[in-house]
Amino acid sequence: MKAIIQKFMGILLFLLIVACNQQKNRGADSSSDSTSADSTAVKGDQVELSEDQIKTAEIELGALIEKQMGTEISVNGSTELKPNYFASVSPPANGYVYQINVQEGDQVNKGAVLAILEHPDYIQLQQDFLEASGQYDYLKKELERQKTLSDANVSAKKNYQQTQSDYEMARAKYFATRERLKFIGIQPGSVEAGNIQSRISLRAPIKGIVSQINVNKGELVNMQQSLFKIIDNSHLFVKLSIFEKNINQIKQGEEFTFTVPSFESSKKYKGVITGISRTMDQQSKMMEATGSINEYMELVPGLYVEAKIQGEEVAVFALPNDAIVKDKSEEFIFVSQGTQTESTGEKTIAFKKIKVVTGIKEDGFTQITNIESFKDSQGIVISGAYYLKSELNKGEGDDD
Repeated sequence: MKAIIQKFMGILLFLLIVACNQQKNRGADSSSDSTSADSTAVKGDQVELSEDQIKTAEIELGALIEKQMGTEISVNGSTELKPNYFASVSPPANGYVYQINVQEGDQVNKGAVLAILEHPDYIQLQQDFLEASGQYDYLKKELERQKTLSDANVSAKKNYQQTQSDYEMARAKYFATRERLKFIGIQPGSVEAGNIQSRISLRAPIKGIVSQINVNKGELVNMQQSLFKIIDNSHLFVKLSIFEKNINQIKQGEEFTFTVPSFESSKKYKGVITGISRTMDQQSKMMEATGSINEYMELVPGLYVEAKIQGEEVAVFALPNDAIVKDKSEEFIFVSQGTQTESTGEKTIAFKKIKVVTGIKEDGFTQITNIESFKDSQGIVISGAYYLKSELNKGEGDDD
């Protein structure tokens, strides 16, 4: 009985070993088939793919193309306003603010009344003018009379000379007082007609937007105070700082675009270079260029801007942007090294990773400047480069 049991156990053990070996063989065959179908060979900076993998990844090959591209120079700057189109408005004479006619943000024309001032001194000045006018008229007639008497030897010449001196003084006082009236906005002719006024109007010296009001009704103001600020944004321009290396690339008449980083929107504004300074800052090694802008309503003076100047078009060699991949701070392309036939009869293509130096970027294309090693190649990957980069990175990870 014991012998029978031992024999049975031996048979059972034999069958178990055979089953395990068969399972291992099937697993090995399956793994081998899978590896053969899906594996990607990575050798240094090359990726080797089968024809099926290339088709699945939709990899397309092409060549460098020669095309006209405009140079693009990145610069910084600020919005500025021409001096004659920014006004600080101060009163022409001391006075009390009787009325304010505008508020911040109002659009005003040149000559618009911003505020009305009043003061007793205005009345006194008009009185002084009328007295000077009367004295001037009197002495003008008296001088003519004394001249007639002097010519006829009826009156001493010294009387004529004294009258002439008095007349010159009266004349000077009359015209000085007259100009003082005009300076504060009172018309001398109106005063001579008997119209005395205690108020004067403070007017806008330019057209534009009232950007600041620094006065209250009833306040006593003086000639040193700036009560209003007006800016005419239609004369805004952009001042750009140009690096020394880019100076010869920029010319008058070239177009540029700019954005204002402080704005929430990424709206692009357009402009044209109107002037280039010929003086270089010795510390920063920069020169200044100025540019007119064609849209100004949203802008104010003093905004920081980032601009791109469109230079002259030049003939360059370029590739589609999709052909170029980035790895950290460097840029690369993949170039086919030709078709190979494996021992199994399967055809594969190796793609080599090549570092490139890029230049102008425009309309979906990027200039390539170091083209010597692949200038005539028809096997540059123009679509699917990121797939190759991914496969290359996987291989590098496996090596680690």
